[in-house]
Amino acid sequence: MEQLNEYDETKRTLDIIRGFRGKLIKEADSVFDKPKDDSDDTNQETEPIGDEPQDGGDAIKVDEAELREENEKLSSIVSSSKITAITVYPKTGSVVMVGTITNMNDAQFQFTYPETDGCFFTSNSMRLTKENAKEINQLQGHYKNWCDEWAKGKMTDYQNKANV
Repeated sequence: MEQLNEYDETKRTLDIIRGFRGKLIKEADSVFDKPKDDSDDTNQETEPIGDEPQDGGDAIKVDEAELREENEKLSSIVSSSKITAITVYPKTGSVVMVGTITNMNDAQFQFTYPETDGCFFTSNSMRLTKENAKEINQLQGHYKNWCDEWAKGKMTDYQNKANV
């Protein structure tokens, strides 16, 4: 029977752990250590979270007045929210709205219509407090109301404008 050499066994175990640590640190660097740009990003669009509808390039960005109106509605419910873009796809009858919630570490959200579960939320290192959970729940509630608005006529208006 071979005698157990504790030094060699410990060294082998540490080498295995170090091998995993290198991979974990590399992953963490790419997720958590992105430099934060403090420049003014008021006109910067948020990257889409879910899949955008494919519409053959016939997407319509809503005008500033409607974007401002949607921002007022949402900020009355989720105070630190900012909608950055609303894109309408008249041929497919789809709409994508993207924005951020600044007091949740710039969490991103995306609404997609006509999906029944099209409210997406992405955050990087956000603390899930009772207040944040309440605001996320309010965001989900606003999503349902937003879908009802688009189902009750806004989509038809955009389809008529695009002669679809």
